[in-house]
Amino acid sequence: MKSLPFLSIDVETTNEWKPVARSPIQNLQQTLGAQFATRDGWDLAISFPNEETVLKTVGIIELPHLGKLEIRGAGTQPKQNVLWYQITPKRALCVTHSSDTRDVRTELEKSARTVTDISAGLGSIALIGPRVNEMLRRLTELRKFPASGIVCHLHGHLLPIKNGFLFIFPQEYGQYIYDTLLDAAIPFSGGPVGLDMLLPGEIW
Repeated sequence: MKSLPFLSIDVETTNEWKPVARSPIQNLQQTLGAQFATRDGWDLAISFPNEETVLKTVGIIELPHLGKLEIRGAGTQPKQNVLWYQITPKRALCVTHSSDTRDVRTELEKSARTVTDISAGLGSIALIGPRVNEMLRRLTELRKFPASGIVCHLHGHLLPIKNGFLFIFPQEYGQYIYDTLLDAAIPFSGGPVGLDMLLPGEIW
């Protein structure tokens, strides 16, 4: 057996059946009043109560469906809309829209020594709003971005996006990270926000 395509969320195995992935944070999001919809093979939190008010300060948007590729060797940044973080001269992190991950991976394999899909191992949360920088000063000593280092007592990556940052972290700590960010947002009257409040161009 050379492959198990049904284990990959970006591979459709039949016309009748597609896998649906769920974030380990989903139960917590349900208690916060989240509404869910299936997008790109994932059951995603698309809205929460009071989102408009929250976005005036700090909004926390979980984006578990984003693709994350680790590039080793001199890979060339692809033409698709991606977030590209050159961690070292020979190692990079490429964050993609979930629907583009397979095509981006194929393109990168033409120039890089190795390309590893680490999407399942890394969680991703967007932090947006006018008071995000103030909140982050309570959670990390990092000041220049993009950067890797300790955030919420764990090692992760902070990548700048429009109106905020994309936080990439080990997936197994997802609920801890989400809880910690929610607690940090309370003094700013911030809180959870659904995917549908993320405007076009805010990441890509």
